[in-house]
Amino acid sequence: LVQRAEPDRKRTRQHSVWFPETGFVSTEVTWRNSLVPGARINGQAIIEALDSTIVVPPGWTAEVAESDAIRLFRI
Repeated sequence: LVQRAEPDRKRTRQHSVWFPETGFVSTEVTWRNSLVPGARINGQAIIEALDSTIVVPPGWTAEVAESDAIRLFRI
């Protein structure tokens, strides 16, 4: 069972990240447990968890499914 932070306490920060499309850019880094089903994050972004890191490149969107999986879509 994943414990989630309250939506208004979403843990984010900015970090400089290099992407082939853009070079180094300021990128939002979000803590995975703060995301609820239906949440969407547009790239460029990083989603961090204790056991994984998901990179959402520019031109992509991450969406949290009802099953709690994160799906990536090209936009």
